[in-house]
Amino acid sequence: MVLEMLSLKNGAEWKGLRAVMTPTFTSGKIKRMFPLVCDKADALVSVSMKQAAENSEAGKRRGDFLDLLLEARDQSDNRDQSDNLNSKHVLSDISMVAQCLLFIVGGYETTASLLAFSCFLLAKHESQQQRLRNELQGMVAEHGGITYQGIMEAKLLDACLQETLRLYPPAVILERACTKTYK
Repeated sequence: MVLEMLSLKNGAEWKGLRAVMTPTFTSGKIKRMFPLVCDKADALVSVSMKQAAENSEAGKRRGDFLDLLLEARDQSDNRDQSDNLNSKHVLSDISMVAQCLLFIVGGYETTASLLAFSCFLLAKHESQQQRLRNELQGMVAEHGGITYQGIMEAKLLDACLQETLRLYPPAVILERACTKTYK
């Protein structure tokens, strides 16, 4: 399935698939979809504003990715002030939002792919599915629920996920390129 993606095709296969896919994303079709996207975005902003007004979180730490970035920026600012150094990489508000977006988008697709392919493989291999079910039931009994520690100790779960990643790697294209000549 993954190998059928347009980004992994080349030559005549790419040209044929692109010819079929291109009409899907015409400016007219995207223009017709735009009001729907705007309505949903407005609804999200409205709900977020209402929730923020009802449950002010000013000054509260959530421990999420954004908090970690804010903490890193504060530490960087303190280091720069005490050493009189100008940091090459300043975490501006826009930079932090961009990193959060990348974190969400990058994490969503890879996690969704891993879970989907894991389910697929477990459905094909019922005996392994049962073994994993037994391990997870034992973990819940031992830890009183699903806990971080329990997940870290689940060896078969780890093995199943690692095997899924081996068979169906979510990142088949590296987006980074060498910027210097090497021998």
